[in-house]
Amino acid sequence: MKIFVVGAGRLGRALIAFFAQGGHEIVGASNRTAAGAAAARERTGVDAVVSSSPVLPAAVDMVWITVPDRNIASVAAAMHAQSPIPPSTVLVHAAGALPAAVLRNAVPSAGGVAAAHPLQTFADSRRGPQMAREAVWFLEGDAEAQSRVRELLHGCGARTRPLPTKDRALYHAAAVLASNALVALASAATRALGPVGLGREEALAALLPLMSAAVRNLAAEGLPRALTGPIARGDAAVVAAHVRALAAVVPDVREAYTVLAKETVRLARELGEASAEELDAVSAALTSIPARIQAP
Repeated sequence: MKIFVVGAGRLGRALIAFFAQGGHEIVGASNRTAAGAAAARERTGVDAVVSSSPVLPAAVDMVWITVPDRNIASVAAAMHAQSPIPPSTVLVHAAGALPAAVLRNAVPSAGGVAAAHPLQTFADSRRGPQMAREAVWFLEGDAEAQSRVRELLHGCGARTRPLPTKDRALYHAAAVLASNALVALASAATRALGPVGLGREEALAALLPLMSAAVRNLAAEGLPRALTGPIARGDAAVVAAHVRALAAVVPDVREAYTVLAKETVRLARELGEASAEELDAVSAALTSIPARIQAP
């Protein structure tokens, strides 16, 4: 298959290498900045052009648009305006929150449009192809376009699942919780360790083995069996001490702790290692406001 990638950032570069490793021909790529185009040439060997709306080669089977979400429709429309996209070419975007219809609205005459979002993060560009291969890709759009994208991804070793258009926002919220919120959670935990005497980098280095072990437990044991800790044991006294300590030093982190702890209580009830009475006491400890921060 002949593929063109518009937007050679971290995801775009990962896809170039991923598809090339799968035996497909990358007929071109583009990036709106010279630095991005140069990075693509250096890391993938593809001669990326500097353009936000490139002219496509004569024969292209599939165009992947991996620019920021807000620019997808305008980039597709600008490309089509200066060089009409033939009906045989499938247009694909990789945004999680946007439907394939944004491409259909931008290029009404397009032969096929699809949205293909990898449930993955691509912060580490060196492992991009491997991460793309390990991801589950969620597909939506025209039936024929989805079929061609599914064939491409399966041939490269990835898994796919259909995604109803009406559920895109819910799906993307789950993705953000599992990825971006995890990074934010690490930030909150490092801030809680600040008063202990650890700087951000030292705190993160200390926390990463624990976070990595929790992810491994999830992979090995699943939910709810991967859950450990004081809430799973029903230890309300320890949880109350957490709430007091956080409220005194990092009150906004206490708010995050409380929200996540409520979900932890729900999961602990499913796990069943603590009694209902013990977990009721934990819930009470979470909702009580320490006297030192009560409003006058």
